[in-house]
Amino acid sequence: MKRYGGRVPCPHCGEAAKTRSSRGISATYRETHLQCQNLECGWIGVASVIIERTIVQSANPNQRISLPMAVTRRKSDKAPTPTSANDDAVEAAAEAL
Repeated sequence: MKRYGGRVPCPHCGEAAKTRSSRGISATYRETHLQCQNLECGWIGVASVIIERTIVQSANPNQRISLPMAVTRRKSDKAPTPTSANDDAVEAAAEAL
């Protein structure tokens, strides 16, 4: 897997595209101007950065911003509960059968 060091891949050649400038449209939306670092490609374009949801609430929330909370993942009820490798009571019960 190729790493881009905070940059995004160019949609045409796959090389890193560097942020040249950006401007805030709102508190949750930003436009970023990108330039491909591959001189043979030369692509320049615009990307959008959108803040969509909250994972952990801010300790200093902005009352004008309303972001939904992310849905937390829960373990399935159908997943078996693992038993401890040194649980003597389970082994004794199994031997009694």
